[in-house]
Amino acid sequence: MSVRQAVVRVATNGTPTATGREYYLTSMKRTLLLLQLLWLIIQATAYGQTGYIVRQYTAENGLPQNSVKSISSDAEGFIWLATEDGLVRFDGRNFKVFNSTNLNVINSRLSAIRVSERASDPKSSKSRPERAKVSYASFARFETQQAARIQDGHVKIDSLYYQNRDRKILSADLGVKTLDDITFVVGLPDLVTNSISGNDHHMIMAGAGEGNFFLVNKRRIQYYENWKRQYQCASPGPNLWNYFTIGKRLYYSQQQGTFTQTYGGKSYEFALNDRVKNALIRSPKQQKLLWNGNSEQAFLLVDKDLYILDQQKNGSLSARLLIRDFDLFALGIDVIYYDSVSEVVFLGSNVNGLYVLKKNQFKVLMTPGQAIDNVFYAQLPYSKDKVLTPTGQVIGANPGGGPTIHEKIPVIERLNPGDKRVMIKSKDGSIWLKNYKRLIHVAPGITRVKVQWSFEHEIKALSEGPNGEIWVGVINQGLYRLWPERAGTEPEFFPNDSLREITCIQAQNSDQLLIGTAQGLFSFAPHNAASRLIKGTAGLYIKSIHPFKQSQAWITALNKGLMYWNGHNQAISFPLDRTSYLSSPHCAVDDGEGYLWVPTNRGLFQISKDDLLQYAQLKMKASRRNWGGQLRQENPPGIYYGYYTMEQGLATNEFNGSCQPCGVLLDNGYISLPSIKGMVWFQPRYVQRYAPDGHIILDRLEVNGKQIPVTNESVRIPDKADDIELFFSTAYFGNSDNLKVFYSIVKEGSPILESDWVALQNDDFKIQISERHSGRYMLTIRKLNGFGPDNYTTTRILMDFPQKWYENLWIISAAALLTGLTIVYSTAAFHSYKLRSIIAKNVQLEQIVAQRTEKLNRTLHGLELSKREKDKQLHVLSRIVASISHDVQSPLKYMSFALDKIPSLVELGDSDQILRIGSLTSGMSHRMGTMLEQLINFSKVQVYGKQLTPEDIRIRDLVEEKVELFLGTIQRNGSVFFNDLPVEKQVKLDHLLLSIILHNLLDNAAKFTINGQIRVYMTDIDQSIEELIIANSGANIPNYIVDMVNSPIKERSLEELVDNGKVKGLGLLIVKEVAALAQISVKVSQTNFTYFRLQLGKSQTVAGQ
Repeated sequence: MSVRQAVVRVATNGTPTATGREYYLTSMKRTLLLLQLLWLIIQATAYGQTGYIVRQYTAENGLPQNSVKSISSDAEGFIWLATEDGLVRFDGRNFKVFNSTNLNVINSRLSAIRVSERASDPKSSKSRPERAKVSYASFARFETQQAARIQDGHVKIDSLYYQNRDRKILSADLGVKTLDDITFVVGLPDLVTNSISGNDHHMIMAGAGEGNFFLVNKRRIQYYENWKRQYQCASPGPNLWNYFTIGKRLYYSQQQGTFTQTYGGKSYEFALNDRVKNALIRSPKQQKLLWNGNSEQAFLLVDKDLYILDQQKNGSLSARLLIRDFDLFALGIDVIYYDSVSEVVFLGSNVNGLYVLKKNQFKVLMTPGQAIDNVFYAQLPYSKDKVLTPTGQVIGANPGGGPTIHEKIPVIERLNPGDKRVMIKSKDGSIWLKNYKRLIHVAPGITRVKVQWSFEHEIKALSEGPNGEIWVGVINQGLYRLWPERAGTEPEFFPNDSLREITCIQAQNSDQLLIGTAQGLFSFAPHNAASRLIKGTAGLYIKSIHPFKQSQAWITALNKGLMYWNGHNQAISFPLDRTSYLSSPHCAVDDGEGYLWVPTNRGLFQISKDDLLQYAQLKMKASRRNWGGQLRQENPPGIYYGYYTMEQGLATNEFNGSCQPCGVLLDNGYISLPSIKGMVWFQPRYVQRYAPDGHIILDRLEVNGKQIPVTNESVRIPDKADDIELFFSTAYFGNSDNLKVFYSIVKEGSPILESDWVALQNDDFKIQISERHSGRYMLTIRKLNGFGPDNYTTTRILMDFPQKWYENLWIISAAALLTGLTIVYSTAAFHSYKLRSIIAKNVQLEQIVAQRTEKLNRTLHGLELSKREKDKQLHVLSRIVASISHDVQSPLKYMSFALDKIPSLVELGDSDQILRIGSLTSGMSHRMGTMLEQLINFSKVQVYGKQLTPEDIRIRDLVEEKVELFLGTIQRNGSVFFNDLPVEKQVKLDHLLLSIILHNLLDNAAKFTINGQIRVYMTDIDQSIEELIIANSGANIPNYIVDMVNSPIKERSLEELVDNGKVKGLGLLIVKEVAALAQISVKVSQTNFTYFRLQLGKSQTVAGQ
């Protein structure tokens, strides 16, 4: 069941409220709502100051109902709750309910959870005495008793539990007649039995086993171990509800903080410290003893303070304040469980569900004023518990827990009221800061300004060199150097185009600077002003540089995350987190405890330096070896990142960066980081990590939507399993983004390659297998447990898939036998077929020889025709060259001769002669242009004529396009053009060839029609042929030209016409040649009109619409 958490940060007020609902209220409902709000305000006052982040879970966001009667934890870290509607398992993110809907129980109501076997191991340093290895949940105590066994995150009905337990009780020497004489006590207050209905004998669990308990009445105490009595002694008091145990010791609560312990048959009295006793005296009616027998923990609730009673070596108890100023009485808290390692407190209410309290691990320092006043950037340590900002504010945490310390430095506040980005402290104690374009040097003691410099653009970075020099990065300019001891000197500029967008500077030594820019990280040598781009950083926006171990450095880069520079020419980038929040890092602060803290726009990350360096070494080693193929890798790749957000106490997840320095480590052990809501302070060594070290358990397996039984070791997959889903769980009460889980599925016995690992991105830890497998496969699930090398929890499940039909041994044997018989029969049939085939082939070969001989003759004939065609084309082209010589070269010589005379004619003033020469030249130029255009068209035909590409052409549009070229000529000749073609008429021809034909025919008609008409139209000849007609008035074509056009191209040689000079131009020759290529018949006739008829088959035309 997915959990929708109600998150509350407990301060002076605060309470969980429902969100996301819309209410359309009548006046009565509004009144009720006001009463509800009033109650919430009263309840909010009850929360008070706790130092914890509180989350409430109810029936609205995970629980089956709101009464929590018992809380226990198993060896895997799961929290188990007993409610009125079932047993509930909580893993920190999701609730899983076990009741009559999924368990074989009569009634879903639970009375209690009772530990049967402890998970603690006295010899183990990781012993968790509050956890149980085996527990039993009791369903419907006053009806038919049923018990559910709780172990390793799983629940199973144990129908023999009560039968076996009761038999052992009756066989032991308890001194009772029936079980009805015994009250089984597992916690205080007892939510099932009260002081009125209780029996004379109380059985109180003690120690680690089922048979270890105290049996008490008003007169006597008996201690049993493994169902055998060890000792007995007198009772220290008459109230049986004042007894509780921790381990093998029995305690009796007297009045006002006094207790009696019984151990080894002897009783001892002791008292709590005076502070607690005085609190008990002040609040006689607001005190309650709470004992959780499952976790062996006792608590004392006094007014609004909760104490845990810690057992000392001598058995006495000391009260340690756990929660302060939090009204558990108002919330109806009756059950408490405290996780001693993660320090998470679980509070069970009889009416309000479950409260989970986690320590607020971060302080947020805020100053008076507006929101913008608490947006911080750069800072410097001012003292062991204060920091100084570039605007002169001194901020610190009050050691006594009071309000934030807030002071101001007047000299800085006056000179720099608004620029918060950059400041450094030099070795002599002076402060260097900037006010946009102005650099300010404040003397040690921060009482006066020594000197100021102004630059043309804004200063972006400062750094002090090993010899006291100050390096300055100026945007759009570059790098400057100052020598503070040289008074009156100007900053020295180092021109370098690579350093015009400096973002940060770090002086490594006197010979090297590391300079971050918007385009990468550069190594800069001051002695020769040479810069070198660090490999792996090209194009990266460098946010910060943090040196360590002399020559190495941590780098943060926008959209890349955290990087490591090895001191040479290589920067290693680390993988991003699952949500890629690390892609916006601001800086990296070394806490001196072995970790880096990296603030981002989406929260704070803690990373082990050893893990980073190990990853970098492996990556560099792999790069040097240049390994081919894939690496065998048993563990999935990755680095554990501890992630902290508002859930752990931050006021906001958005930190600030692009400042210097971004984060600082103070002498008091605190790290200070700037954010958009105050300064975030914390002590790294006291931050609770919530390591995700619990095991991964398989909850259920669904095949084709149906659940099938499984174990944690193996599972057999049924036939026809198209959709396989495995659901896993792990207990973790930190930020869910810290869970990094991978899985791989490979053939049993096969190595796991790096590419086999798949990261689980869903929070419900579901693995879906849709690929059809066959045989035995190993499913490996690994979870990163926290910091440290190879720190994984692994779960392996052997998956036995059904074999495919062709993998069955009997089927394979039958197939082999059938194949053998088939081969024998096929061999005999083949020989018979081969003989008949040889005879038939002889006949076929004779036929093939005859066919190929005939084909060869046809090929030779074709080659002869091709040779004739080539000779013809060569002859025509030679005539074209002659035409160019006659029609182009000769007029050009004449034009040159005529134009040479123009200067002398100008001197003589013979304008008439000049005009005549100009007119002749213009005419010749026009004729030569026409001639050249015809030659070009004819050349196109020779080149493209054999590559016809028919396409649909709108013939009317093409005619309009061509006639546009000749409208000037038509109008000068006094003629009129008519386009009578249908608008939508289309023809399917090669566009180029048709364009050439129309161009030449329209050109002839335009030139030779004087004061007449030119008309283009189409007419049908018969059902299969229609004609495209270009007609012009007048009959001006010689008869031999008409005969040439009308005759088939093969019947009359064109050479004769060209040789005897009858054909002066190439226009009609081109039309004739191109029409033949386009398979168009061209005819010409003359009456009082000249008609050029292009005959088209109707398969070449498309009727107009």
